[in-house]
Amino acid sequence: MSLYPSLEDLKVDKVIKAQVQFAQSTAPMPAITEGTYQPQPVTAGMPGSSESYVLLKP
Repeated sequence: MSLYPSLEDLKVDKVIKAQVQFAQSTAPMPAITEGTYQPQPVTAGMPGSSESYVLLKP
């Protein structure tokens, strides 16, 4: 066991410090709560509406 850190130890330490600094400097993403998604109603002119399907039937 040596008294001094190896080059690999220094690089790993540098990476860990950079990750900690990044984690502390960024704001956490807001969590999506259940029930926040509200789909828009389908209107007659939009593709996929039942009215346009009826017009295409033979």
